[in-house]
Amino acid sequence: DSYMYGFCRELSHVMDSGKSFEEQAEEFSTVFEGTDYPFLNEATTMVMKDGYDEHADFLFGLKIILNGISLELESLNRS
Repeated sequence: DSYMYGFCRELSHVMDSGKSFEEQAEEFSTVFEGTDYPFLNEATTMVMKDGYDEHADFLFGLKIILNGISLELESLNRS
């Protein structure tokens, strides 16, 4: 539940600003040097260009967690 709580909390904080994801990404991109943080720069640039799909992002993270739990259960069953 920590993942769900954290994701929802972060999303509500972002949505409370009243600005679009694209606007927030553009603002955020001005507080760091893109060459110093190339992956962060790439992520903010993608959001500014293509928008942000919070549902797809949530499902992606949830899938990673569930796959990790599945692997752990398989490992325990082999022991």
